Amino acid sequence: MLFSIFWRRADAIGRLLALATVTAACCNYAAAQSMRNPYESLDVKAQLATSESSCRALFQEIHGRTLFGTLPNSVMARLIRAQLGFVQSGHPTTTESAVADAVNFFGPLLDSAVYTGTNATQIRLLRLDFFFDVRHLLQAANRSAMEPLGDSTLSPAGGMFLASLLLRNKLTNPAWYGDPDAQNKVFFTNDPTVRAHLASLARNDVNRLRAALTPGLADETGIIVSTFHRFLDILGIPR
Repeated sequence: MLFSIFWRRADAIGRLLALATVTAACCNYAAAQSMRNPYESLDVKAQLATSESSCRALFQEIHGRTLFGTLPNSVMARLIRAQLGFVQSGHPTTTESAVADAVNFFGPLLDSAVYTGTNATQIRLLRLDFFFDVRHLLQAANRSAMEPLGDSTLSPAGGMFLASLLLRNKLTNPAWYGDPDAQNKVFFTNDPTVRAHLASLARNDVNRLRAALTPGLADETGIIVSTFHRFLDILGIPR
């Protein structure tokens, strides 16, 4: 299972273990894809995002699925430029650590009463959990055919998806409240029900997050949009 992979360590043993597990997982990719994938349209958009219009459709679906509503024009334009730059150059703009830093910046500002922090390990585990659903979105910028996750690098769209997804869960799903290290241990449980509960996208208790974020995103000159741009700065998205 993908959950047997822990955070990639710098030593050779860690790299070999990670390579072996990801390679084995990729051998089962066709079988996994035969199951119903609720994120199929998102992954197709990620694969086809090579123009301004297709990148716009990709980022709007990412935002709509996770943080609701419509992205401000200035934020959308910035994300599109970054994704097209990535497509043309292949140079990554963000990493799993940057995603964790961005979420830790924005989460407390949106709801300090429930936000309890994240770390790069948690980003890695979330990425692994969603990899079969959105493979083209989450594959590493520095990847190979044998090792599609390669390292911690991500495209702008991949980083935005993980950051938005974790913000949503950290602020609306009680399974994600509390110590991130303790939550990371749950990812390694052999109980698929427990894993699925933690990995699920919360669909209830979202009114507080919606109220904190959505109205502010409609005002290009307001504090929420300004804060969102700072969030993108930390994520590594160029201005």
